[in-house]
Amino acid sequence: MRRNSVIGLGLLALLAGLWCTPAPAQKPPPPRRPLPTLEQLLASRGKEMGKKLQGLGYLNVGVLKFFVQKYGAKPSDNVGTLNLRLARRLEVALILGSDPKFPLGVIHNASAVAANVKGANHQTQGGQQLLFKQKYGLAWGDEKVDVDAFLTGLVQVSEDLKTLTLEVNYIDRRGKSAVLLPKTQAATTVAMLAEMGESFVRPPRANRPPKESAEQAQEAAFVAAGGARQKVEQFPLGKAAVVALDIYYDNQLAPVTYKNGKAIVPEPREGQKVKLVLRHLTDQARHAVVVKVNGENTIDRQHTSDFYCRKWVLEKDTKEIPIIGYQMSDQKAIEFRVLSVEESAEQAVNYGADVGMITVTVFEEYPPGGKPTEAPLPADKAEEAHQGRVIERAELPPEKIKSFEGLQKQILETTRGVLDGGNTVNVEVKRVGFDTDPTPVQCLTINYYKPKR
Repeated sequence: MRRNSVIGLGLLALLAGLWCTPAPAQKPPPPRRPLPTLEQLLASRGKEMGKKLQGLGYLNVGVLKFFVQKYGAKPSDNVGTLNLRLARRLEVALILGSDPKFPLGVIHNASAVAANVKGANHQTQGGQQLLFKQKYGLAWGDEKVDVDAFLTGLVQVSEDLKTLTLEVNYIDRRGKSAVLLPKTQAATTVAMLAEMGESFVRPPRANRPPKESAEQAQEAAFVAAGGARQKVEQFPLGKAAVVALDIYYDNQLAPVTYKNGKAIVPEPREGQKVKLVLRHLTDQARHAVVVKVNGENTIDRQHTSDFYCRKWVLEKDTKEIPIIGYQMSDQKAIEFRVLSVEESAEQAVNYGADVGMITVTVFEEYPPGGKPTEAPLPADKAEEAHQGRVIERAELPPEKIKSFEGLQKQILETTRGVLDGGNTVNVEVKRVGFDTDPTPVQCLTINYYKPKR
């Protein structure tokens, strides 16, 4: 009994001594480095991936449409414009990172060729053989070459939409497949929300902080997208919406329904006349709108990021703008045409355009004197930021460049019921100026056709 008491008192004294001894000062944890954007990630790893491919003995490679997996869903090749634009971004990153003296051969839009190969499928041995039997054009010059390996991959999007995980894989003509870029995290940008098929509306400028920072604007857009994802049926009629889209088949308004968080209109029939009408829901401000059908801008059929696309401008007093096709000049447009069952080919993997989707992205105008000034970046950071913007645009020159060096310089300087182009008609438009705020105020995706598998 006494011994136990001594032990208890000794232990108590020891604990008291430890309690009174000041703990050594701990260094605060280093600040977490912000995640790079997808474009910054590709800009920094493009050279590394290209060298690895050349080290494996590959002379020419093609990039196929990526799969995208949203939180809680299965990987899909038709989530939005993001699937195909990931391939285009990687193409540009490989070209920018290549050595002009010994460039890696990068195929120009390999997915477009694959889309016309019946039975093409990089996920099966038979489908792979069909892909490797084709000849492909390089991104420069006129030479047609064999492809040694195809690249593709998977992007997984987090539940809050703010981050993504990118993995790039390759498969060669011998059937060997492996990981080229292991799973790597990147930050999602607001510009990518529309590419993912996410709809959202941000409050009008008058209801937002007077000096809203770019970070606050992005955060608000992500929050809005998350809310619209849960209750998308409220989106088209929401009080904050500034632009609506009506879809007409043969001058009859197509009804919009909502299912599984998606806005859907009935599928058009072959031969029907299709018209899209942008309606301005406010007279308080001008807005610039990008309308894409199957991933193509309805102006000039551009495939670039929405911010860099040409836009339809709704003046304060503009009530609506009808769009009957792809506006190709100030006077000419190509009417929408509904493809036949045979033309709207069904494939195991849809390598073509983002079939069956109409996306609407709305931008505000900077108020006079409201455009923020950006501090100049150090030379190395400025070049990295420039390459990131180039990869985001993911556009090759419209005219084929003969040499790789010229291409690299030029890039840096500057299914049934599926809609396609038809007859050329006279439609006159007027060009106006618009100082675009890069953070969209509204995005909407409408599904009008679901590819069959």
